[in-house]
Amino acid sequence: MHPPPFGKISLEGLLSRAQTIFTTGYKFQGELNLANLQQTFEVIADAIGKLSQQLEFRSQSDFGWISSRNLIGQRFHVISADNLDQEVKELSARAFQVRALSNNYPINMTVIHSSNQATADQFVIVLQCAHEYIDARSSELIFKLMVDYYNALARSDAAAMELVVAEARQLRTISTPEMVRLLVSVGYNPMANVKELESYPSSDIGEYRIPMESFPELIARLPQRERMPTGFFVDAKPMIARCRAANPKTSKIAIFAAVLHKALYNINVKYKGKPDKHLICGRMVSDIVTPALRQRFIGNYFSFVPVATPGELPVEEIARLIHDRIVEFKAKQLDVTCFQMVEFAASQNMLGRTDMEYSYTMTNWCNHHFLSTRQLLAGCDSLAHLSVANYLPLDALGATQVNRAIVGTNLSFDDVAYFSMMQSLRDDRENALIEQEVAELFRQA
Repeated sequence: MHPPPFGKISLEGLLSRAQTIFTTGYKFQGELNLANLQQTFEVIADAIGKLSQQLEFRSQSDFGWISSRNLIGQRFHVISADNLDQEVKELSARAFQVRALSNNYPINMTVIHSSNQATADQFVIVLQCAHEYIDARSSELIFKLMVDYYNALARSDAAAMELVVAEARQLRTISTPEMVRLLVSVGYNPMANVKELESYPSSDIGEYRIPMESFPELIARLPQRERMPTGFFVDAKPMIARCRAANPKTSKIAIFAAVLHKALYNINVKYKGKPDKHLICGRMVSDIVTPALRQRFIGNYFSFVPVATPGELPVEEIARLIHDRIVEFKAKQLDVTCFQMVEFAASQNMLGRTDMEYSYTMTNWCNHHFLSTRQLLAGCDSLAHLSVANYLPLDALGATQVNRAIVGTNLSFDDVAYFSMMQSLRDDRENALIEQEVAELFRQA
């Protein structure tokens, strides 16, 4: 095998076993030039070298990127739907069929036009991305370049278009050691971090984690299931106000995670007969790339940082504890250490054999550029952002990445949030109950 043309990140080899396709939708109102958008998508996608590669996997420690020999199929799609938000979820349920139409190209774009007379001028631009190629931050960066190119094309600004294409061509994925060298600050102490992480509490009293012994049966029947994600918009302003009245510095990410903690606690006590006092433990996804580097690199540079709080506390106090935890792990670069630990374990073929006890994994979509203005796309007003995901694990290594509650949050304008969950590997009724409790907590705020 030839040396890989892109730096090796072991996490990307692991993600290829989960076969996750995330679906992110940007909702707009206005007049869209479809021909210009298709040109934009194809020009930018073709300029990004990594998208012309395919991952060849033999083991956790033995994989690499090779030039794809696949002919590109249909990767730009146009459909219509009466309910745009619901169609994004249904498109996610069809994610693998959509990718098959493109001959497994790693990114597909679908425009969903509204067929409802009440919202006739609304549409959603959807990107569906194979997770082993890029993470949410990378997807947002690629979408930003597409918006920049589309807007320049609308102005007939050839010079600006050339600059955007040049930016896309320069996007790189570098190896784990190279990235870590760029990230670590003076005083970074990985050994102390490892000790701290190993002693951090971890439990799953509500039994959301799906045992590994059930994987063969669950993986075998998953392709026949609908695999419909859940997702809904909520007005988060009252909950944000409540938490910040108690602690003004509390981040919105911490508040959303606190609502999830409280929802899981409520389910444990009300429906599962668990004690009134117990810990809620999970993993929050942390983007480890610093702001100065985010425009230069694409790939999966994130980690899963453990977070634990007493579930019986008021939600605003849980939010404060989670906020403090986020500040701490960023200050100590615990997230970088978590990233290195996964990379080391994969290099030793240690993953997928045992599983830690915690109840959920939570990610927050990086959509700062989308929220920077309501006039992002030429001739259109921005309305909302939503994302969901679908997966089809190949083996235990893939299933251990999705064998508990997998939660995503997106922020739109005016503190409207989108709360979503991947389909459950075991039983979608579990997700429905979590969704119900989360929605009720936001309503009660």
